Amino acid sequence: MERTALEAVQAEAVFREVVRLCVELVLAGDEDLLKTPGAVRTVYDPARGTGGMLSVCDELVRERNDKAQLVLFGQELNPESWAVCHAEMLVKGQDPARIASGSTLSADGAADRRFALMLANPPFGVDWSDDYEAVKAEHEQLGSDGRFGAGYPRKSDGAMLFLQTMLAKMKSPEKNGDSRIAIIFNASPLFTGGPGSGENAIREWILTNDWLEAVVALPEQIFYNTGLATFIWVLSARKEPHRKNKVQLIDARDLWEPMPRSLGNKRRRLSLDHITQVLDLWRDVKEDGKRSKVRSTTFFGYRRATLERALRLRYRAGEAAVEVLREQPGYQKLAETEPELQDTLVEALRVKDGLNTTDRAEAEAAVERALGPRKLTATTKRIVWAALSVRDSRAPAVPQANGEPEPDPELRDVELVPLDDDLDEYFEREVATFVDDAWFSDGGETKVGWELPVSRLFFRSRPPRSLEDIEGELATIAAEVDALRPKLEDQRAAVLAHAVRGRPRNARLGFVGRWLSGGTPARDDPANWLHEVPWAS
Repeated sequence: MERTALEAVQAEAVFREVVRLCVELVLAGDEDLLKTPGAVRTVYDPARGTGGMLSVCDELVRERNDKAQLVLFGQELNPESWAVCHAEMLVKGQDPARIASGSTLSADGAADRRFALMLANPPFGVDWSDDYEAVKAEHEQLGSDGRFGAGYPRKSDGAMLFLQTMLAKMKSPEKNGDSRIAIIFNASPLFTGGPGSGENAIREWILTNDWLEAVVALPEQIFYNTGLATFIWVLSARKEPHRKNKVQLIDARDLWEPMPRSLGNKRRRLSLDHITQVLDLWRDVKEDGKRSKVRSTTFFGYRRATLERALRLRYRAGEAAVEVLREQPGYQKLAETEPELQDTLVEALRVKDGLNTTDRAEAEAAVERALGPRKLTATTKRIVWAALSVRDSRAPAVPQANGEPEPDPELRDVELVPLDDDLDEYFEREVATFVDDAWFSDGGETKVGWELPVSRLFFRSRPPRSLEDIEGELATIAAEVDALRPKLEDQRAAVLAHAVRGRPRNARLGFVGRWLSGGTPARDDPANWLHEVPWAS
């Protein structure tokens, strides 16, 4: 999962205000550090880069409590970034030996340590195949005693592995310990991966353990190396009582000011006032109707229930059925084994041209009479029924052997039923109200998924513009275009006059004629247009 030193510098050099917000959110839950003389905290960054996040954290703490001490730890894969970070540790009077080199995922440089504060900006969407075997082995051998007991994400994006590493290094609340985490993600960890996936298992592990405190949606175009949406996850080993079993979502997507000058993809930045607004929302822990929403942890869980609808068929023969028959692969294969059976089937469907019924027994009897003594295999029967059958919503449901309706694969759908919602009540409210032949297969208790739909929860619909407004705007634009026409014609004539100046009369006439007409025959004769540009003669 290596990124170059240049990429690391670019990623950190222009987003200090985002780092500051991360640090403020972590420190906001540790007031003792900012007030108590002699307070000591360990700080860890598993994807340290050149050390930007820990440096900002150290600076902010020193500004507010110069008697406090931070002990900085981290790890970095890129050798150049690691060297820069080493130098910065020396300048700050920190022990550079606390910055491990190599991959955090496959060679944890702080395996036996626990930290009070943790910050990270792991690379987004970076393949971690090189670390896969080590991560898989730790998952299988150590289980919940290791970092990756909950599972691991797909190989195309290993960002969540860094969060799992940080969570494994939290201090135990049972031993009066506390840890706070802030990590920057793109949108992918919020919802990528459905029930049964590694990402879903990780989200479930985080939410059911009640570690997630808040998610802050940041403005787009705020990073140097990506213009995509980004989010800060804030986690705590020991939530305050009023935050227990709750997750706060904060929408800061429109809290930005334009950069005086663009830097790569970074065209926006957070001001100190914007950071203060986010911190105030975080402290209030309540819904404000616009920027802050608070939901229970179980709100983010859902049951993935398969919704079935009854299969309803009409049976008809004739040329339409013959065409469907000939398109089926099973029928086409008969040409190699039983070509005479192909002719028999076609003739049987043509003989019963008038067949048009919703009664399967009637259709079966008609086909058997057309086939005579010829008996069909189960495979051939399926071919024939596929040709005869067309879906008809007004037809009765096709019964199975047990008398229950046969489900229609084409109408099969999936409902995401919130964990907080009663399944039967949900069905009556959201399904039975609209269709009367549906049911949940397996009772709807199939798979459980977890996601954090931040953007959906903050979506604000905008009514479409009125037709009168649109027509008025079009009329204004048309008037502006009409006002420009005389000026454009004058400019056109001036260009033509300049182009033909000094040429013989016949050459002038030919040039102007081609210009005006584009070769139109009606304009080939100068007499048809010369009055428009008399200077051409």
